[in-house]
Amino acid sequence: MIQEIELTFSLGEYGWSDFRIWTKEEHIEIGMTHIFNNPLEEMFSAFTELLKGIKSTYIMWLDEPGAYRWEITRDEEQHHILDISITETASMSEWKESDRVISEIEFTVKQQQLMACIYGEAIKLRELMKMKTYKIDRNEQYPARALNEFLQAYEARYS
Repeated sequence: MIQEIELTFSLGEYGWSDFRIWTKEEHIEIGMTHIFNNPLEEMFSAFTELLKGIKSTYIMWLDEPGAYRWEITRDEEQHHILDISITETASMSEWKESDRVISEIEFTVKQQQLMACIYGEAIKLRELMKMKTYKIDRNEQYPARALNEFLQAYEARYS
């Protein structure tokens, strides 16, 4: 069943970010570290590729400890539909297939709705980064290039 979703993300201070997603049936809150990679850069890059037509992708977010792996696959018959699985494991700084699964949610969403939610959060983040007091402890973590590429791909696809 295709879900309607809501989501928020925030670029936290000192190497942390938060992501929350709500579907009609599920809610997940993810805290992620920027020590091993830039999770928001990974997200924007993956979603940009989806906007350009890639059939499947994944996003890896690491925590301390733990990991979250998004697997996103385009429906083969209805190309505007995405099947998403988010798996949380007890990984220690890297993803291993053998790690114990803590939680998993799966949902199906229209690509345009997911991208519109991400687009709104990207605009919010871009505007917040214009505030000197906001960006003081976040500037190194701000994925400006990946965010701008996502915004351009979104506007090319849906404007």
